[in-house]
Amino acid sequence: MSAEEVAIAAIESAEAMTLANLNLIRSVKQLLPKKYQSVADPVIDLQTNIVQAEAKVAKKVTRKASAYSKKYGLAFKKVAKRYKKKNGSWKKNGFKLAQKAAHKEAKK
Repeated sequence: MSAEEVAIAAIESAEAMTLANLNLIRSVKQLLPKKYQSVADPVIDLQTNIVQAEAKVAKKVTRKASAYSKKYGLAFKKVAKRYKKKNGSWKKNGFKLAQKAAHKEAKK
């Protein structure tokens, strides 16, 4: 598991625990006499706010590749063959030269 997956799992478990606490508080509120039930309302509001805040944090934002980076990627794949040996490893300064050639190709 990557660090990101571990963090997401931790957030999800915290959210589940908060929802369980919220349900518990609501059930305890019903057991209380009528005149004391209003005491539980601020706690319920707090737990609800915590769940909403955790939901905002859990949203993952993905990066959209720019048009130039797409062009560069295609150009690099096309140019890389010239700078590699028969066994697939890079020639001396091959990666550096392939990068430079790909940037030049992508700018056209």
